[in-house]
Amino acid sequence: FWLPHYTLTTAPAVILLALAGIDALCRAAGRWHSTVWVFSWLSTAGVSIAELPEFNRVHRDEFFQVTQLPEIERALAGLSDQPAVVFFRWNPGCNPEEEPVYNIERPAIDDNRVVRAHDLGPRNLTLVTYYRATQPWRRFFLYDRISGTLSPYNPEFEGAGMTDTARIEQFRKMANDDPNNELAHFSLGKALLEAGLAGEAVGSFRRAIELNPNLSKAYQLLAAAQLQISDRSAAVATLTEGVKAADRRGDSLVKNEMIATLRELGAPVPELKAAGPVVTAGEGQVHCRRCGNVGPRLAKPPFRNAFGQEIFEGTCTSCWAEAIRMGTKVINELRLPLADPQAQRIWDQHIREFLNLG
Repeated sequence: FWLPHYTLTTAPAVILLALAGIDALCRAAGRWHSTVWVFSWLSTAGVSIAELPEFNRVHRDEFFQVTQLPEIERALAGLSDQPAVVFFRWNPGCNPEEEPVYNIERPAIDDNRVVRAHDLGPRNLTLVTYYRATQPWRRFFLYDRISGTLSPYNPEFEGAGMTDTARIEQFRKMANDDPNNELAHFSLGKALLEAGLAGEAVGSFRRAIELNPNLSKAYQLLAAAQLQISDRSAAVATLTEGVKAADRRGDSLVKNEMIATLRELGAPVPELKAAGPVVTAGEGQVHCRRCGNVGPRLAKPPFRNAFGQEIFEGTCTSCWAEAIRMGTKVINELRLPLADPQAQRIWDQHIREFLNLG
């Protein structure tokens, strides 16, 4: 296809052809040579002057209208002095003559306040990984050239979500940085199990149970990992302890699922202690799903949605305070941009698992 500014490359040839044409006319004019020469040059000059924007208002000084670039500059100015990397998403409706990806503020690209790059989908992770390692203070944004919106960006949560390898490495870092973080070990175990690495997942689930023996879901997943590596006896032992832990916590769903698995394996179901006197929650109290005790209820649901109501009805104040601290770690370690709905769902899932809300 042909863009207007491509004419600049052909202009020298057109000019030479025009000069050659004038010269040919003058040579053929004979004694009218001088008259033809003057007429040709005056005609050429007149046509050229008449086509200038100052005389012909149909023509513009610019080859094309620059409409989006000023909008982009205003959006980037809104980042204030915050160092950032901005990925620009191309769409077929964009003007190909407007190119926003020029890093010209500083001679070295890494010295630019805003580093601009094209959105290349999964390949963006390479650039993100580089800047996280070399300039961890930078934040990441995506500019959609169709909608004209600038939003926080994390490639690990685009589309189908984080890749297996990225998830495993993120959770492994969380577990290594805080060895007593039960949620980190539990999440690492889940990621390993989902990636088909059952043998590695066993150690993570065991550490999570060691840190919190009441984490009934961890028993169930540990047994699943043990069965995948053909360690039936260990799986039966894990399920037996898991049924007891789930019974203590009142996790009926998880308990019944583990009992069903024991029966499928032809293993005996453990005898459970008769239920003791039921401790009812009084005014302003709640039976907490995480600690299993009756404790003070939250003043109000922490979120204005169904998940917030679920937390309100099944979490005491002390466990919620722990969940907030754990949620902060999840945000920092996984670099979750909570403005992204996918990242918000991931955060909710971690908090749900931490609070044992099913």
